Amino acid sequence: MAWGLAQWFIYGEVDWVRLNQQLRQFCPLLAGALFGAGWWCWIDAIVYSKSVMDSAFPFTYWLPGIISSLALVLMNLTRAKCWLFISYLIAFGAVAGSVAVLITCAQQNQHIWVGVVRCLASCQSDC
Repeated sequence: MAWGLAQWFIYGEVDWVRLNQQLRQFCPLLAGALFGAGWWCWIDAIVYSKSVMDSAFPFTYWLPGIISSLALVLMNLTRAKCWLFISYLIAFGAVAGSVAVLITCAQQNQHIWVGVVRCLASCQSDC
């Protein structure tokens, strides 16, 4: 099966224009679904932390998600390459911040679920 698919791509008649048009229609939907799933997981972690564990966590744990969302808005704001590069740097900084939140949660041995979800949500948002 896989070999036949590889042969089809290498030697077969692939309509790249049609495939490109279909990807242009499908990829924004996938990106929006990943972005929404990331925020949904984050809100679920907040509700779980408040209701089941009966504990709150600092506002600084929210910052990587807010910065990541802001970076995505900046990416779509203009087509200038310098601006796009800066927004990518901001997005990768948000991922690094979410990893820092995860490490902080693991070192303090509390809110580990929140740290894991923050890291996953930032990575999903920046896909």
